[in-house]
Amino acid sequence: MRHIRRQVVWLSLAPLLLLTFCITGLYLHDRYNELDQALIANARTIASKLAAGNHLGDEYLRKQIALDFQSVDVKSISVVDAQENTRISAVNLKADQLQNHPTREKYRVRFPLYSNGSSQARQNGEVIVEMSASSTDLQKLRLLAWALMITAIFLSVSIYLLLLASRRITFPINKLCADLRHFAQSNPLAEQFTVTTDACELESLAQNINLLTTKLQSEHEHLQRSIEEETQILRKQKQEAERNSLNSSRFLAVASHELRQPLHALSLYIAELQRKVFGAELQHLVGQLNHSVEVLTNMLNGLLDISKLDARTILPQIQICSVAGLLERVSASHVMVARIKNVRLVVRPCTCYVTSDPALLERIMMNLVGNAIRYTEPGGSVLVACRHRGNHIQLEVRDNGIGIAPEDHEQIFREFHQCKQPKLDTSKGLGLGLAIVSRLTKLLDHKLTLHSIPNKGSVFALEVPSAHEPEISDEQSPAQVVTVSHMAGKRILIVDDDPLILESTVHILGAWGCNVSSADSLKSVTQRLAAGEEWDLIITDYQLDDHITGLHIINAVKENHKRSIPCILITGNTSQELSKLINAGGGHVLYKPVRPAKLRSLIEFLLSGESIPPEYSAGTTNNSV
Repeated sequence: MRHIRRQVVWLSLAPLLLLTFCITGLYLHDRYNELDQALIANARTIASKLAAGNHLGDEYLRKQIALDFQSVDVKSISVVDAQENTRISAVNLKADQLQNHPTREKYRVRFPLYSNGSSQARQNGEVIVEMSASSTDLQKLRLLAWALMITAIFLSVSIYLLLLASRRITFPINKLCADLRHFAQSNPLAEQFTVTTDACELESLAQNINLLTTKLQSEHEHLQRSIEEETQILRKQKQEAERNSLNSSRFLAVASHELRQPLHALSLYIAELQRKVFGAELQHLVGQLNHSVEVLTNMLNGLLDISKLDARTILPQIQICSVAGLLERVSASHVMVARIKNVRLVVRPCTCYVTSDPALLERIMMNLVGNAIRYTEPGGSVLVACRHRGNHIQLEVRDNGIGIAPEDHEQIFREFHQCKQPKLDTSKGLGLGLAIVSRLTKLLDHKLTLHSIPNKGSVFALEVPSAHEPEISDEQSPAQVVTVSHMAGKRILIVDDDPLILESTVHILGAWGCNVSSADSLKSVTQRLAAGEEWDLIITDYQLDDHITGLHIINAVKENHKRSIPCILITGNTSQELSKLINAGGGHVLYKPVRPAKLRSLIEFLLSGESIPPEYSAGTTNNSV
């Protein structure tokens, strides 16, 4: 309210000040002019009187000058002839006593002298009168002092009256504000409140405020009851929705798991059909069938992962893990896909450690890198790197692909969503990878950010808490430290009759630090054995050419080495008979398609010499997140 009061005073005082100063200034200006003109008129009177008595002689003029010097305003009087020679010159001593006055000025008046005192006669000289402004200046100062004193008294009275008037305006408003503040801070339901004021000008406003407070109390009570009722309804609906979502997620998990077995059988039938049919058209149809089965399998895998996350059946195992090993596995898993698509994959090494679930963190990075390669055009590049951000390590996946529009930044983390696609395009994935990434980051409480520009590329940045390198004691077993690898320098034999699978597997194992030997048949393995080669582990496809199986390869190597060798058989056949046969031969089975992470884990266990967990035993499907 002080602001309002100040404005009222200034709005009233500003024109008053302007008017007062204007009137005072005009008055002083007129009075000063009158004093100056009076001084000049006095000088003219003296000069004209002397000019009129010029014919009476110089003695008369001197007497007259002496009489004129009785006024202190006259400083000096001179009479000169026509040749400018001084006839009479006199100085007023009284005027000289005021010469030190700081505002003193001189006024000189010349008056002509004519012979015989007639203006029509010839001019024979002039009278020069010098006037002093000292006394006039003193009068001016007195006038200024009186004017300022009267103006100050007038303004003081005016300001006082304005303050009284403004207080009469603002005081009732202050009282209303204080009453309303008290009402706002009190409980409207606990008491009736009435605003009162003594100002008749604001009486109508006070009455309307009283009506408003009464209505607010009534509306508040009604709104409170409505909120409580709606809250109860929403709480019940939320509980029902959560229960339905949990039930549907559990059902989807069970259903998708049970559908895997017929899909494996369908894959076998298609593989058998591919060997029996001939002709480009039939081969194309079988290829389309195989592609459809792969899409369906990937979709079921993704749906199962999402259902597990939604059903909260996955509990993260937080521990210290190495970023170097993580990036190494990511590179090994995607380098072949990137090479086939002609996309340059660059993974910068990093020696730091983070605190997270290593398996779930690896799944996040696998999906992000796979998504980046999928949406990068041939000739582009994908960069995987890490940066230090305070107490966190930021894992970044950068690409120069198609980019993501700002309006799609939130939509891409929904199921079955693809950017710039009117319908789902299975060649670009199933739209489940980023949905799984979103759920996993929330489960692990990691921060995922996205920066993208359409037609320029995208950057996915995952922040993970950093950790110190764990200390390895002598008593600590290798399985207790996640950074210890048993694969470095190990000799591994890879057997497969598919050149593409053979090449990709050799590359992955080589990236993991193994010394890899490859063969596409039993004959090739026999030749290597004859050359004296030995291996620490065997990975072989079960079904090879000429009715040769992976068991024949394993038996041939064992007979040559005269010792037991760990072995892994990869197959798409899920029959119990085959599982029993592989178990009897001392092998371990993985079903196609094999995830590199699971293959690496099984190799680690086999080379470490520890007992194999049940999840790696024969007959187990590869369906974990």
